[in-house]
Amino acid sequence: MSIIVTDERRDELVAELEEIERRSGKGKAKWMKVRAAQRLAYMSAVCASPLFRGSLYYSLFAGTKSYMALTVLSTAKAILTAYPEHPPVAVYVDGLPKSRIRWFGVELRHLSIRTSKVVGVRKEEADALIRLADACCGFVRAALSGQNPELRSLFEKAKREAYFREV
Repeated sequence: MSIIVTDERRDELVAELEEIERRSGKGKAKWMKVRAAQRLAYMSAVCASPLFRGSLYYSLFAGTKSYMALTVLSTAKAILTAYPEHPPVAVYVDGLPKSRIRWFGVELRHLSIRTSKVVGVRKEEADALIRLADACCGFVRAALSGQNPELRSLFEKAKREAYFREV
């Protein structure tokens, strides 16, 4: 699972991502729909842009079906890591059904996260940051599975340089 934490630079990050999507050839396609070379070019560009340093978080879970609860927990941990002072945050969750929005916000508040809003984002509404979250999930999964040594090497470098942090 991946979490992107942004601040007032959200629009700047989206613009940068759209340019990276264009240059890498990935476009607006989901991670699994693009070729390996495009995946590598996209994640290499993300992990070279200073705008994303310290904004990318991931959590690993195995042998569980508690996806929603773990999404709340991972989101809370990433927000608390990024913002220890606890400001109110807007939370956008890929694929969060409308019926779960209120529950998600309540659960975050139980974990000391103050929200200004919680939004479920559908596939057709996904902006470049949501597409990045999808790509980060695929990237981390591929890197840790050993499927692609180049992705593994890039992931290790990105962790050392604080682009990715495990929460």
